[in-house]
Amino acid sequence: MGRGVTHFYAKGGYTQEDKEVLYCVVTRLEISKLRSIVYDFDPEAFMAIEEVHKYLNFYWFR
Repeated sequence: MGRGVTHFYAKGGYTQEDKEVLYCVVTRLEISKLRSIVYDFDPEAFMAIEEVHKYLNFYWFR
């Protein structure tokens, strides 16, 4: 997809299990491609999809 990804380690709040988290920002048109890539790798993966806005020098941009 040509996108960067941030990888970090976390601990489950309920289970206390160690987890790996990947964070990637994509356009809405790329979401289905990302879902396909993620679920091909891990069918049990959890994905959270949120709308992101640009914030620069104390001003919001849409």
